Amino acid sequence: MQKVAFWTMIDLVILMTSVFIFITKTTADIICLNDGDCSNLENCTPNGCLCDSKYGKGICENSHNLILISNKETKDFGRENISVTSIEQCYQYCLAAKQYDCVGISYNNITVLSQSDFQCQLYSEISYPLEEKEHSFLIIHKDKEFGVCGTDLNVPPPLQQCYTFIWIDGGCSTDNFKPTSNQETLTISEFKNYTSEMFMLAESKIKKNSQSEFYRQICFENAVNNQNIAFNRPVTSTGTFDSPLLHTSHVVDGLHHNDISLGSCLILKPIDSLKPELQISFISYNIIKKVILWPTNEKVNQLLKIYTSTKTNICSDNIQIINSSKVEIYCKQQKYERSNKISVESKLLSSIHLCEIEVFSENIAFFKPTISKFSKNWLERVTNRHTSKAAHLYVGSTTYWVAINLLGYFNVFGVDFRCVKKHVAKLQNVYIEITNENPSLEYNSSEYQLCARINDIPTLTNEFYSILCTKRGVEGQFVVFRSIHSPYKTIFVKEIEIFGHYIKPSDPKNNNILLNKPVWPSSNHISYLYTGYRLTNGKYNDLFHTTKERKSWARVDLLGIFQIFSMAILNRDEEFHQRARYIRGFTTNQSRFNIEEHDLYSQLCFTNIETFLSGEYRMWKCQQPNPIGRFITIYLQADEEIINLRELEAYGEEINNFDFHLLPLVKSDRNFHTSFFSDEDPADQFPVKIIDKLALNKHGGEEFSSCSGIFIDSNLEGRITIYLDDYYLMEEVILLAPFPLVKGVNLFLPL
Repeated sequence: MQKVAFWTMIDLVILMTSVFIFITKTTADIICLNDGDCSNLENCTPNGCLCDSKYGKGICENSHNLILISNKETKDFGRENISVTSIEQCYQYCLAAKQYDCVGISYNNITVLSQSDFQCQLYSEISYPLEEKEHSFLIIHKDKEFGVCGTDLNVPPPLQQCYTFIWIDGGCSTDNFKPTSNQETLTISEFKNYTSEMFMLAESKIKKNSQSEFYRQICFENAVNNQNIAFNRPVTSTGTFDSPLLHTSHVVDGLHHNDISLGSCLILKPIDSLKPELQISFISYNIIKKVILWPTNEKVNQLLKIYTSTKTNICSDNIQIINSSKVEIYCKQQKYERSNKISVESKLLSSIHLCEIEVFSENIAFFKPTISKFSKNWLERVTNRHTSKAAHLYVGSTTYWVAINLLGYFNVFGVDFRCVKKHVAKLQNVYIEITNENPSLEYNSSEYQLCARINDIPTLTNEFYSILCTKRGVEGQFVVFRSIHSPYKTIFVKEIEIFGHYIKPSDPKNNNILLNKPVWPSSNHISYLYTGYRLTNGKYNDLFHTTKERKSWARVDLLGIFQIFSMAILNRDEEFHQRARYIRGFTTNQSRFNIEEHDLYSQLCFTNIETFLSGEYRMWKCQQPNPIGRFITIYLQADEEIINLRELEAYGEEINNFDFHLLPLVKSDRNFHTSFFSDEDPADQFPVKIIDKLALNKHGGEEFSSCSGIFIDSNLEGRITIYLDDYYLMEEVILLAPFPLVKGVNLFLPL
């Protein structure tokens, strides 16, 4: 019987013309289980932590940085009485005070409720201990020492928030410091001295206290990366699963869909008397700081344990999962040591029901993009833990630089260099800056803050040289390395690790809108090696490569209408970097046209005529007015030349268009579970992959599989169905086919 194949794209995008008005559901930023998860100016509701409206907008927006103390009052030191009409007005007077630093306010709740005008008090200091007074309320700033600690240094901290303030002010970091019984006996002055000592000791990666606790772990407990290091890593298990639909690989596929019928979850059952267990292996050794477990939608009670290198090195024990909500676990019980694996074990002789396991390390530079003005080879080694050979970094005062893009806004606490001993002296006179400005743009010193400067010849400890930033850390997205030498000096580094605290996602000007977007090139050189998706997959060690042809081009679908501020490329290194010299970039709303007539259909962003350095990362600010369009195209103004780049990026913001925008794809399934690609595991080919928003359309080999299909008899209909969250009038459907293209396939798309 003849077989015919039915396949579909790796990512399906539907755009539409809206003919309905929809109500958008909104929730609070902070999800909570009880009032303890919120600030004490908020209450926990089904929609999250919500602030009482009586406090006003200013107080509610800053509630995370305020303390509410009920039925207490302070002595009248540093007090000013004012007449106001609302608590919010009193708070605004406090913020605007110029004669003194206002640390808090107080008011009587009875007068607030009964009078249109009432008296409130502004304080330049809070005197402890507080005294009992019914209906009296204090609101104190957490970031003011005279507010949370008072002025007497010879008494123990009066509030837990005082410990937190001193800990952060001394250079360490925490979300909420919890003192030990011994620390509670210290005076404010003594605890300040203890914190300063911890900060200095934390510079070393390996120093421990008498309880074998690492000082760095103590000082910077919330230093954690924002990038999941478990994605697409090998998974082994003790246990059994019923079918490929519930395969172990699904816990590292990057999908959070919790419907067990979709092929993105795992149910691992015990074998005889053996408790089920999962083990994820990493590409290198890491200090694990956080794990997120995503359960299935079955709401099964589970009791789990997580450990790293050995069963005695416990991340967290007795983890209870009682519903389908994700569970975040911070590894505070473990020994502070590197591990290349993590295990999740059932504490009971019962199944593990999970859809995803995400793991986050201490090193915020791990596998982050490394860019530079000039490099010859292996620059990616700096952050990818391949430490057998050193990378050559060329750093100078302003023109020559190396930077690590943290892909988010961080508070950076310090940097660790893994060096070759004979080359460590080269680090002298290197300095580290933090910025939120792309370092490829013209240097403006006002946009950079100094983290640290290496003035002396460094001394290595276990191959590492460590240096701390200034106290409280330095905030930004790019960690930039320069030196005082002109034009540059060469330093040799096996690896750079960075530790810091994640604050928020990138600003729009630093958020690459081309990441994982579909690419159509004019051609592919050796098709299975240099495919189009490599141009936007975020991997800086990949290569995109067209054939030699007249005016090569590549086009990226933004899947929306964007205003473009700037574009950038990471060029190839060694002798091939001049291939990109005559590159141009523009936007368009047309998906197909003769490239030599592009002026008729496009808006220009940049034209390059200057020579490149080897491995150069270069950014162009777009010509004004900023171009607008759905597609970005790069092409070469040269005959018989090759586009040969490592990465293409663009930065801008989406223009809201309610008549034409992406629709939410919530589910996909097929009418036969007969996988199409014989060279891949059936467990990796379920239709949920086609709505995973990844433009990785190459199938086969060792790369992550993001394709799906059906293999059926000739007299049957193969069908993949995509589900949306509501009814829509659809205008356009985009299919991205597997690569290489499968021949002899019949595809019918009913709308």
